[in-house]
Amino acid sequence: MPRIPPVQLPTASERVRPLLEGLKRKLGMVPNLFATVGQSPEALQALLGAMEALGHGALSGREIEQVNLLTSELNGCAYCVSAHGALGKMAGLSPDEIDWARAGRAPSAREQAILALVRRVVRTGGAEDVHQRRGHPRPDRHRLPEAAPAS
Repeated sequence: MPRIPPVQLPTASERVRPLLEGLKRKLGMVPNLFATVGQSPEALQALLGAMEALGHGALSGREIEQVNLLTSELNGCAYCVSAHGALGKMAGLSPDEIDWARAGRAPSAREQAILALVRRVVRTGGAEDVHQRRGHPRPDRHRLPEAAPAS
């Protein structure tokens, strides 16, 4: 039993109900993550707004789900892997491509480069690449960073 109960559509507040109904129309269901975040209308609106904004970026829906699948796998979140597997299928990924994405592999060079970047960022927080490109050693995580000149 979850510690924070998911909001049920029939009993959702007037602010949350239309957001959950939109998810149900789009996905055919309301994933528990969104129903749980729906305990805070502001948090649910922020999450959905961020997802909408990212959907208008340079990555296709397919690429976004490949990123989500590998990130979920690297983070060891079985719930997330399952959810993004279903979303990946809706975005056009085949079952094999879903498995490949979870392993950090992709059929195209562009997708492979994206997944290689995802793996580095998840493993290092992105700090390695940024500091190497600027010619600076990686900062000690236990000290406050010194002010660095803008590049």
